[in-house]
Amino acid sequence: MKNLLIWSLLILSFYACKTYNEDQKEVFNTTIKAHIDSLNQQGFKTLESGLFYRVIEEGEGKHNIKYTDNVEIYYTGSLLNGDVFQVITPEEALNFDVKELIVGWQEALGLIREGGVIEIYIPPYLGYGDRKTEKIPQNSILHFVLGVKKVV
Repeated sequence: MKNLLIWSLLILSFYACKTYNEDQKEVFNTTIKAHIDSLNQQGFKTLESGLFYRVIEEGEGKHNIKYTDNVEIYYTGSLLNGDVFQVITPEEALNFDVKELIVGWQEALGLIREGGVIEIYIPPYLGYGDRKTEKIPQNSILHFVLGVKKVV
């Protein structure tokens, strides 16, 4: 079941091509900011793209992860309402080429190294867009705590 969800998410990432205008992007970004503030979470930064992130552990690899790298990752993914849609433990870590992942993950991984952990909020335009899955509604803002076990 886990592998089916993962492959579904990867496939949807290639087809999530809806274009969002600046007003829509601002609504998503304002929603994320308000959510972070409501939880009194400190230390979040925002990339120009709209990815919100907080590096929990930078990691100790030689370089930040690149688009051309292969990574072994684990994570917990949830929606803003707190519903967890998937948990992959370090013992169950999955292997991916970074270039196969959604843009939000690609950007987040570029901020850490092997052994690193990052917490991120991904607006739909960096995630799955207007596509939905069994557990993720369309236009969802996604929250992940993402760890990198290994970089190849």
